Amino acid sequence: MDWGMILSQFRGIHTLIMIAIFVGICIWAFSPQRRSENDKAAHLVFEDEDIDTRTREQQRGSKDDE
Repeated sequence: MDWGMILSQFRGIHTLIMIAIFVGICIWAFSPQRRSENDKAAHLVFEDEDIDTRTREQQRGSKDDE
């Protein structure tokens, strides 16, 4: 076997391993057990808006007190 053939086989095996890892991560990320965590992460943006709204209301309240 020459180096070209060994390198070619290594690249093929490496590609298959990377595809398997990618598919495994996708299955893990979208599995039913992760649904609650994904829902929590999806709503984080809206929680930030609530905090921002409360902060603005507090700032308006402090200006009215002056």
